[in-house]
Amino acid sequence: MRVAQVLVPPCSSTVPIPAHLPARSIRALQGGGRNLTFPARPWRIACEYSAATSLRRRDGDGVAGRRDDRTAHVSHPKQDPQVGTVREAAAREEGELERTRFKPREDDEEGWDGHGREWTRWADASSGIRRASAACDGRMQREKRKQRKKLAEEREKALESGQVPPPKPQPKTLENTREKDETVIRSDDEEIGQDLAEDEFAQYFNREVSPKVLLTTGRKPTAVMFKFLADLLHVFPDATYYKRNNYEIKKMCEYASKRGFTDLVVINEDRKNINGMLVVHLPEGPTAYFRLSSLKLSKEIKGHGKPTRHRPELVLNNFSTRIGNRVGRMFASLFNQDPEFRGRRVVTFHNQRDFIFFRHHRYVFESKGGKGKASKQKGMEIRARLQELGPRFTLKLQTLQKGTFDSKRGEYEWVHKPDMDTSRRRFFL
Repeated sequence: MRVAQVLVPPCSSTVPIPAHLPARSIRALQGGGRNLTFPARPWRIACEYSAATSLRRRDGDGVAGRRDDRTAHVSHPKQDPQVGTVREAAAREEGELERTRFKPREDDEEGWDGHGREWTRWADASSGIRRASAACDGRMQREKRKQRKKLAEEREKALESGQVPPPKPQPKTLENTREKDETVIRSDDEEIGQDLAEDEFAQYFNREVSPKVLLTTGRKPTAVMFKFLADLLHVFPDATYYKRNNYEIKKMCEYASKRGFTDLVVINEDRKNINGMLVVHLPEGPTAYFRLSSLKLSKEIKGHGKPTRHRPELVLNNFSTRIGNRVGRMFASLFNQDPEFRGRRVVTFHNQRDFIFFRHHRYVFESKGGKGKASKQKGMEIRARLQELGPRFTLKLQTLQKGTFDSKRGEYEWVHKPDMDTSRRRFFL
């Protein structure tokens, strides 16, 4: 129970009393010069009242019933965690609560009852403010509905008269209000086309080389890692798993290049938590390290399907900068360019605010009546839906290195640093 505190001349004892105790009882307890506590009012209620009309002071000179012009304070304990004497509280709060100070009426002999009425007025005022705020929100919503209706009518009139309708207003998002980036690729940039024709992935896109992926893990993989590898072997039809043992990554790159592998994928884990993915394009690089999070295995996804061995289609979204385009081409080189549409499998890498979301789906055709195989009857409406196959995870690019993996002498094209995250509208992929 939250408790507010009435500050009166200090005493060694504290008497908890209920919020609605009669004023007579409160005054009787106050006459003993105690600090009284009672359930707190709403946090907006904070008042000061004069001790001259509500509290009686017992000084060292033995004068009983003498009035005191010092003030006491009623507040939420979070506003005043260190409670002192009346004089200290008044000195500390004098400038801060000037606007919320209430003085008792001159004709009110007993100040507490008068402040009870002031308290009620304050609560009524705060509830009135809430009602006024709700009414203002309602008016704003009605005005927005009127504007949308007016725009729809204007659009319909323009279409009926054969004119061009007014454009629809676009909401402002972090994506369409992003900071200007000189590395964003334009469609008419001839220099980008020349660079892409000569980069490390050109042989793959010219269909000179077919992808062949080598999957491996850390030195001591756990059961969770093997479950994740089983899902990845379904995602990459041309992938092969090799146990790492105590081999270093540089030696594994040499081993994989000699045996015709085009890519090396190393999954990292820490205390049974899969947290990283290293992708090395062979034989000349580049090498990208991603932080992996939000992993869900196929069996953890509700209503998941069982994937087939057909080669999937690949969807890459929003890789618009030079670094993003390079990362997208690296992902594309992991999959065959001749998908088998009969399997109806789709693998998606969706980049949003530099977070790459991986999804694996199958699209299913159904009749309008319900789930199951589409009916062959003529005139029956056929619908398509997506069934997730899994796994599901999120990647965040940490480093992009030229050449194959070299932690000591490697040259980095791009490195993520904490000071890059100072703006929410700055993206690099």
